[in-house]
Amino acid sequence: MTVTADGGPPLPAAPSGARAAALAIAHLMRRQATQAGLDLSVRELLHTLAGIGETVLIYPSTGGRPRARRMLTEQDPTQQRLFGLFDLATYAPRA
Repeated sequence: MTVTADGGPPLPAAPSGARAAALAIAHLMRRQATQAGLDLSVRELLHTLAGIGETVLIYPSTGGRPRARRMLTEQDPTQQRLFGLFDLATYAPRA
């Protein structure tokens, strides 16, 4: 077992660079949501955003390749507000 220089228990490992950056971004997003009137924890914010899904509908064709249509799943009011707040339409499939 590794101990610290003062003989205490080991300290938890610091987050990796990418993980630390993701955590910082999540906290900034939570702050922006709070300023917009959505009081969510980071965990609630990420869970709510994760609930915004994409569906691909495949339509058969008469000759060539089938057509695919990408669309977003239904969103609850909180998801709709976050979608607008973070301008997620920029990354969403186009109709």
